[in-house]
Amino acid sequence: MRTDFEHNEAEVRSFFTTMYERQLIWYKRFILKLPRDQWTSDAIFNKYRFTNVYRELDRASQWLLYNIILNTSTWLKYNNDYDNHINLIWKILFFRMINNPSIFINADAVPDYNDYDPNKFYDYVKKDILAKGIVFHHNAYCSNSKLKIQLDNNETVYFENIADYTIRHASTSLHDNIPRVYEIMQQSFSNADQYALMTFMSTNIISVGGFKAHEFYQDLCYIKPYAHLELMACDANSATNAGNGSLSGTRMLFNNVHSRADAVDAIYYLRDMSEDYLDKIHNELYQDTDGFYYVKWDHDTNQYIRDKFNFTLSQIEHWLCEYSKYKRYVIGDKKIHTRRYNDPKSSTGLIY
Repeated sequence: MRTDFEHNEAEVRSFFTTMYERQLIWYKRFILKLPRDQWTSDAIFNKYRFTNVYRELDRASQWLLYNIILNTSTWLKYNNDYDNHINLIWKILFFRMINNPSIFINADAVPDYNDYDPNKFYDYVKKDILAKGIVFHHNAYCSNSKLKIQLDNNETVYFENIADYTIRHASTSLHDNIPRVYEIMQQSFSNADQYALMTFMSTNIISVGGFKAHEFYQDLCYIKPYAHLELMACDANSATNAGNGSLSGTRMLFNNVHSRADAVDAIYYLRDMSEDYLDKIHNELYQDTDGFYYVKWDHDTNQYIRDKFNFTLSQIEHWLCEYSKYKRYVIGDKKIHTRRYNDPKSSTGLIY
């Protein structure tokens, strides 16, 4: 694991400062319940939308947690652990493959593993979702989606739209591979290769590359802290992925990041230094606060509470993506996809 990174110190400090500010916005909005004009004085944060430092506080993750993982009635339906665990894993990954709470009217709209019929589900989406003008896919999750495929016999199969492709092609591959996903999760208790699960998903499930496999992996890591089920040994500190956003972010912070492998090492490196930097940022810029607001889910009260330092690779990787976006807004990059904070399409979530 590399640690010989050449700091661009101004950028490293800016990375942790914006991280502090973004978490403070969440705290002021959802804990203190302050009005909008008191959340931040940062011009970029005021104008544009950013995801949270903690991925689980974002809109889609919140829907997944409250409607599936914490709502045991949606997956705990069988008289044996195997079928219940398979059902839970399937519902988590099927939801994230689509990644849009608007597609699911309620938690029961996420089909059970044993009853899944892709044709029936596509008919529902076509008639009850697409016909109403609701967008099926979030852009970040459809980069591998296609409208036609070439079969082994050279026959070309066409799909009506991304929803058709995702449901009647990609999700059937996901469904077929769920038992193997569960098996690899169980094998992690004796397998030293903590990347085995992500590698399998990225190479065997249709339309799932490295980015989406990492998203799947992070969702599966929620099972232990939220459902109190230990289905795998690896967690959010065991593995990570350097997608385009986090690669760009690490290159801003360090002068000698040349590859995705370097970026992965830099994510570990940043995690290990994050507590000290956030303490420094607090002492220098945020003395009127009680320190960085680390959060965790509390089962006794069913809410998020303050915690001691608890960063994993997830928070670092997640914020590297957002920081690279922040810096592009600062320089006025016209190529970046713009989502303004008051965009009604961005304001339908529980927490973001």
